[in-house]
Amino acid sequence: MHKGLGPIVGWLRAWVALCVRRPRLVLALVTSLALAGLAHGIAFISIDTEARNMIDGDLRYRQVQQAYLDAFGQSRDSIAVIVRAETPETADEATRMLVDAMRARPDTFDTVFASAVEPYLRDNGLLFLSVTELEDLSGRLSDATPFLERLMADPTLTGLFKPMKGALERDFEPQVLIGLFDELSVTADAALAESSAALASGGGAPPTRAMSWARVFDPDGQMTGQGPVMRVITANPRQDFRSLNPTKRVEATLDTLFDEVRGVVAGPVAFAVTGDAVLRGQELKSVSSGIGVSTMLSLVLVAVILAVGLRSWALVGGALLSLFLGLFLTFGFASVAVGSLNLVSIAFTVLFIGLGIDFAIHLALSFWDERRRGQPVGRSLDNAMDEIGLALLLCAPTTALTFYAFIPTAFTGIAQLGIISGTGVFIAFFTAVTVIPAWLALVNPSPKRFKRDPHPAFQRRFAKVTRPMALIALVLGAVAIPWADDARFDADPMSLRDPDSPAVRAFQLLFEKDNTVPYTLQYLAADLGAAQDKAEMFERLPAVRQALTLASFVPKDQAFKLTELDYLAGQLAIVFQTEPEPTTDPDSHRAAITDFIAVGRDMLDTKRAEADPALRPGPFEASLTRLIDRMARMVAADDATLARFEALVMRHLGDHLGLLERQVAVAPVGLDDVPETLRRLYLADDGRARVQIYPAYDVADEARRARFVDEVGAVEEDVTGSAKVVLYAARYVSEAMVQATATAGVLAAVILWVALRRLTTVALILLPLVLAGVFTMAASTLLGMPFNFANVIVLPLLIGLGVDSGIHFVLRARAGGGPLSAVATSTPRAVSLSALTTIGSFGTLALSDHRGTASMGILLTVAIGLTLVCTLVVLPGLWSLRHPPGDTDDG
Repeated sequence: MHKGLGPIVGWLRAWVALCVRRPRLVLALVTSLALAGLAHGIAFISIDTEARNMIDGDLRYRQVQQAYLDAFGQSRDSIAVIVRAETPETADEATRMLVDAMRARPDTFDTVFASAVEPYLRDNGLLFLSVTELEDLSGRLSDATPFLERLMADPTLTGLFKPMKGALERDFEPQVLIGLFDELSVTADAALAESSAALASGGGAPPTRAMSWARVFDPDGQMTGQGPVMRVITANPRQDFRSLNPTKRVEATLDTLFDEVRGVVAGPVAFAVTGDAVLRGQELKSVSSGIGVSTMLSLVLVAVILAVGLRSWALVGGALLSLFLGLFLTFGFASVAVGSLNLVSIAFTVLFIGLGIDFAIHLALSFWDERRRGQPVGRSLDNAMDEIGLALLLCAPTTALTFYAFIPTAFTGIAQLGIISGTGVFIAFFTAVTVIPAWLALVNPSPKRFKRDPHPAFQRRFAKVTRPMALIALVLGAVAIPWADDARFDADPMSLRDPDSPAVRAFQLLFEKDNTVPYTLQYLAADLGAAQDKAEMFERLPAVRQALTLASFVPKDQAFKLTELDYLAGQLAIVFQTEPEPTTDPDSHRAAITDFIAVGRDMLDTKRAEADPALRPGPFEASLTRLIDRMARMVAADDATLARFEALVMRHLGDHLGLLERQVAVAPVGLDDVPETLRRLYLADDGRARVQIYPAYDVADEARRARFVDEVGAVEEDVTGSAKVVLYAARYVSEAMVQATATAGVLAAVILWVALRRLTTVALILLPLVLAGVFTMAASTLLGMPFNFANVIVLPLLIGLGVDSGIHFVLRARAGGGPLSAVATSTPRAVSLSALTTIGSFGTLALSDHRGTASMGILLTVAIGLTLVCTLVVLPGLWSLRHPPGDTDDG
């Protein structure tokens, strides 16, 4: 031991003696201070779930992000309401109703926007098609004009099936007929199923899918898409930050609106809500409740482990009292030092329980050794401090420094935990050497309770096999290196959240459509002209699908498109001007359908006779066959079912043709025509303009997301957006982990060298930790549990815990004549008991609903278990290989 530390140990012994002499006063003062800290913490501490605040705000990418958020504040806390339906019409109808209802509640929503129902975008929708798409659509609509004219003259089943029969008689097979046949078949199935459901239930049936005329004229899905239709509404909700879940009231309002819309819209529709505000609210709730449960359970487990390990109510009571008072003091310190906890630092309570009890355990078991010899309480404590005082003094700063090592890193989220937990280690040391001596002096446990030898014989037998086990561990460590090298860091905040929560499932839905993908990039240009120049540059990159600015909402090639639309308007004028005279007789409908079936069957028979028997029927034949089967069933159905079928077929026809009439009659549009709802999304009040950059491939994959960000960043450093924020957070946190681990290792080595002045001893203490670190990183890979924002603290913490155990073992070995003598003391039991209480404490985090917190619990449990094995097996084995029995000079 460095001779300069001798007086410090003397001061520590004097402090313990003072606590023994004035136990009531000491306990009263410490308890009062702890209760004051608890009261202050309850009154003033808060929780911040904003992931971006866990990275240093002075970093360039964070400053760029903040500048963008300052310019476009609506992006900060927006939510996304997802509407899903089987047809475009149902999705649009539900979206329009929901947008109107949300805008009617300004006390709940500041802004509401949905591009799918924005009048400017819908009315000018044909202008936004490409020239090829517009020509194709124009051709189909021109071909369908006679059919549409007859249908508008009689918008019933009769008016529909008579021109369909005429089209078959002329052997007319345009692509539009396939879309019409398929939609009629699906709609017939819905009407027949609804009728059966109504009969079975004896009443009404749920809303049934109405026919989609949009898909009739777009059977390939070039404009409407294939499969379920998704619409997204973005809104800025008014949050209640006094609540544990600030968006709870918003979500309740939306649930009510969802039910209202479902009761009116024609067809099944599903709703979901996601976005930063909702995700953070649900995450805060899961983290808070999970930490509360983990804290209570960890306290119970620690108490049980102490009761079994210490087997003395006096020692257990003193250890728990020290733990509780230290926890209250640390809670008060946290409320003063940081004020607002984040998703990482909120775990400090569980960490304190696991770490803070270590000092108490070592002191309690060392006291046991002395007290069983019949020494008075004061003398027993003085001798105990003489034995382990130096070890406790060294353990406090080495453990604290592993936390403090995170303070200078860019990872401010865990730097906050470092401040709280690092100081908490010193508080735990203080309460252990203050509260436990005062408590034991007050209760004065009888020496008879400590007569039994607390160190079982297996400890001595175990020491004899440490050499071969140490060698085996070193070989396994070498084997584990490749897996350790594959350990990675996952900085995606979504990976920390419950994948089964509604908001996370909704978030994943956004990846289904190119225009709703949540991982995009943003660029803030000085003005619109600069934004357009940048957009053109970005769109030349292979990684970019499109780059939008405000100018993107002014259609291109308008002169040609308007000419094409003018021609189409002339073709369709007769359709729009036709006065309807609907047929109301159900028998007329049946007759029209029956005639269509007869002509259709004749056509199919003719085609079968002419076709090669080896060939499968084409799309047209398959579509017609399907429709004939459904219509034969429909003719046989009752009048109510037939009327329901007609209502479902015709429900959206008028709206569709009304929109088409507006779309073909549009005038040229320019920037001044873009509505304010769109302008404020791309143009800030000060004139700065936004460029929104979409990836050319699926960026749900981390490697592709990195390629997208790096390729765009190579031509413009000052882009921001969710894709970059997630990627750069991963890089900075990875660097922080390496930096903090290296810093903690170096600082621990320096403290050990200053105290022990033996490089070989320092190496003996650190080598098992390196081995435990390799095993932990390999376990991360093998368990498929990458490091993340929450569990990144594992490796630095491993150093602190491992160094503590090594210090206790080495100092006992040097004082008593080698590793065999150390094994025969309370040290191995104290180290094991400390590890078990720490595992019991951290292990409860694995039960959290929050994936990040749960992964912290699992990896910390694995790391501590591996550290315990390496300390009790590898360290004694290496010592015995280095020194012969009885040799205490390690120099």
